[in-house]
This record gives sequence, C-alpha cells and structure tokens, in this order.
Amino acid sequence: MARRAGASETTATDLDHIIRTGLSTATPGTVQDASTSLPVLLLTSDGIHDALSADQIADIVDNGQLGAISPADPQTIVDALVDEAVQTARRRRTVAADNATAVLMIPTLL
Repeated sequence: MARRAGASETTATDLDHIIRTGLSTATPGTVQDASTSLPVLLLTSDGIHDALSADQIADIVDNGQLGAISPADPQTIVDALVDEAVQTARRRRTVAADNATAVLMIPTLL
C-alpha cells in the first residue's frame, strides 16, 4: 500500500509487516482472485499473494507444480504454497519472507 502511495522503497519495506486487510474489511477490490478447477476456499496472507501471481497460486492448488497430490490433502497444498512463496521472496528480496500464511478449505458432502 505504501509503494502504491509513492513511498520510498525503504519506507515501504519498513511498513511491510502491517496488516492492511482482514476478513472483516476485505472487498473485491482489495482481494486477489485466482481461479482453480477445485471447489476450494483459499485464504492467504500478503506473504503468499505478494510473492506469487494468481496464476502461480492456481497452478499449485491445481497440482500443476505438485504432481499427483490429492486435493483431499490441503496441508500438503498449503505447505507447497508457503514454500514457493518464501523461496520466491528470498530470491527477489522484495517482499518479506517471514509472513507467508495460507489456509485451504475443501468442502465435503456430508
């Protein structure tokens, strides 16, 4: 947010840890949207969605980068998202690599 407002990179980096949007304040304009072929709900922190594009996130959820991981194993999928985001952040050195969080919910029929 600071970068979009024109702050210097130093100032923006100092503010990267601040929570800008939560579930109570999220709007379609502040939330990144990714399409997937699976019926899932994925919530991510900026450590994920600032490091990875919507297409990269969808590829990981859709097993494009994971091989044959069962969609019934959400922990494996979120672990892969976090790992990829942290590695990408460290390579780029542009986003914090310590705040990557993902929650994946897969609804089931009872």
